[in-house]
Amino acid sequence: MNEWAKLLTDGKANYCTTQQEDNATLTALTRGAEMGRIDMDRIAVLRTASNFDQPYQGQAPDASLNATSGGFGIALENAYRVGSKLTDAIVGNWDVWKDGVPAE
Repeated sequence: MNEWAKLLTDGKANYCTTQQEDNATLTALTRGAEMGRIDMDRIAVLRTASNFDQPYQGQAPDASLNATSGGFGIALENAYRVGSKLTDAIVGNWDVWKDGVPAE
């Protein structure tokens, strides 16, 4: 994957994290929208990075999966800090948000 990242960015990027959950979640939400139950214009995607997705060279995969990397708590705190600001803005200014995302 690192070689692919380098190829796509003229050697300027390094692969550093993965994401899979967003694809599955957004697919499910899209299906809900197709059924008329969800407004896709009201979805916010918030990402954090917390753990390594693969073992370091020479590390067994099960050791990597069971490692305590320490990143989860920090990522959770960051998600709360950012997500709560958005939630506070929406709830505190509902008259502006009630019809969807404000134009400005």
